[in-house]
Amino acid sequence: MTSPHDPPPGSPPGSSHGSEQRETADLGQAFAALAARERRLAPPAGHFQAVRRRAAARRRRRALVLGTVTVACLAGAGIAAATLLPGTAPDDRPLAVEDRGSPADPAEPTPTHPAPGTAHPDGGRETLPVCPSDRLDAAVAATEGAAGSVTLTLSLTNVGDSLCAMTGFPGVSLVAGDEGEQIGNPAEREDDAGGPVRVELAPGAAAVTEVRVTRAENYPADACEPVAARGLRIYPPDQRAALFLPHDGLTGCAAEDVTVLAVTPVRPAEAD
Repeated sequence: MTSPHDPPPGSPPGSSHGSEQRETADLGQAFAALAARERRLAPPAGHFQAVRRRAAARRRRRALVLGTVTVACLAGAGIAAATLLPGTAPDDRPLAVEDRGSPADPAEPTPTHPAPGTAHPDGGRETLPVCPSDRLDAAVAATEGAAGSVTLTLSLTNVGDSLCAMTGFPGVSLVAGDEGEQIGNPAEREDDAGGPVRVELAPGAAAVTEVRVTRAENYPADACEPVAARGLRIYPPDQRAALFLPHDGLTGCAAEDVTVLAVTPVRPAEAD
């Protein structure tokens, strides 16, 4: 019995060894061609890193687009809800609800009014009308003399039937003659007590202000141009209508360069 690898009968000696060599050479050439093809197909350096970066960029773009679409959908849903839901205010402010009360509700505190002649440095919690001139009565509450001047404490009393308030400085000037002609300059504002405060006046309550009158005799006659006064013209704070307060013994200076009056802001009468 012959082997498949045995040379056919009649072949010359050594032909079997030559066939093996040819087969070995053919196999070597085949492996060499395969290796060359694999070398040609090998990717360049950094190829896989570039692929990964492009894939990551695509994922980020998809995530950004998805996030934008989600935000737009949520915003559209919010607008639709604000439009369609009854009673929803566009600026999120709660709607006014009428409270008719119930037996379980605690009793509301009774509002209180300020005491007569109350001062509120912070403006107070209530908004009261300004005291008008026709509801005020002016009077000289006190007089105090000093060297070269006299100080008049003027009171402004609420003669109306409701609360009112005043803040700041009154306007004060000396007047003469039957027509109430103003003498010289009006009073300069003077404040040594910490600034104006709002004074709330109940009916019958009074606010006070101090008017310092420098004696005209302190100035040369030609510099002062003295004129005897019949009294004082008073403009309550924030008012255009004046009150006339008769008062004897005062002399003003008609010269424009001389001012003999100074006034302080109103204060509650009880504070003095």
